[in-house]
Order: sequence, then C-alpha cells, then structure tokens
Amino acid sequence: MKNFTSLNKYLFCVLICIGTLSNAQTVSTDYANTVNSIFAGVDLNRVPHHLLTDYAMEFVDLKGYNGVVTDSNYVQKGTYTAIYNTLLMSRTSIDVTSLVHPDMYESNLQDARDDYTISLSGLYYKYSRLRESANPQNITVSNNKYYDKYVNGVWQDPYEQDQVFAANT
Repeated sequence: MKNFTSLNKYLFCVLICIGTLSNAQTVSTDYANTVNSIFAGVDLNRVPHHLLTDYAMEFVDLKGYNGVVTDSNYVQKGTYTAIYNTLLMSRTSIDVTSLVHPDMYESNLQDARDDYTISLSGLYYKYSRLRESANPQNITVSNNKYYDKYVNGVWQDPYEQDQVFAANT
C-alpha cells in the first residue's frame, strides 16, 4: 500500500507539471489586439525608426538609459533584458530586423561566450514616443483611439525621438 501511495503522489505531480506547461505555452493576444485597436487610425509607417514606446508594454522606462551614466541607470542582466523586450514590443514594423526573438537573442549571447573570454553585449537604438503636447495639436484622440492629424492637408508629426544605450556582460 505504501508504494501505491508514493506512486499516486508521483503521478499527481507529473500531471500538475504537464498541466502547467501546457497552459504556459498558450500565448495571449489581448495586449496586441488592444494596442492595434488604439493605434488603428495612425499610419505607423510614419513612426521614425519604427520603434514607438507608446505602442509597447514597457518593462522599463527607456528615458533613463540614454547613454549618460548616472548612479541610477546601472544595467544588470534583468534590466538589460527589460530594455530589450521594451524595444522589441515597441516595433511598429518588422523592418527592425536587428531585434530578434528573445530566445534567439539569448542563444546568440550564449554562443558568443567562451572560456577565458568576456562577452560584452550592447544595444543602441533610436526610438520614438508621442510628444507630451501631441494631443490636440498633432494627433486626435477620440473614444480612446488615436488618429493622425492633418492641417490644410499637411500631416502633423506627433513624435519626438530619443535614443537608448545599454551594455551588459
């Protein structure tokens, strides 16, 4: 009877793990659907550098990592990954080919590591965000949706540009 109970506990744990793994592989598209709906009235091809932080789920505020070293922008692996993932989610076009899937990025980083070698990974990107004063001068917001604004047929640029730099070993 003791072996049967141990076996039941083992099978229960295996079933829990399988159930958890199968649920973990389900990808939710809720965020993408919501953000695409909000920006449906905006020509995303006009976004400079095809990176728009307002379009992303921000894991970190990129403004703090502009290349100027301070005591508050130390980059560790978790921060570096958060910067990368924020940039990846801010893509408004697949034209930003240097931003690869996080698994491929991690694999490339692991492949570059070698005994007695320090591998340094760095990223530098220019990105865009909506200006603080974009609404109502440069963009129209109606029913929680953004629309490009034109004055006398001239598109009003709502974007400001910035840069992000980070390095990690």
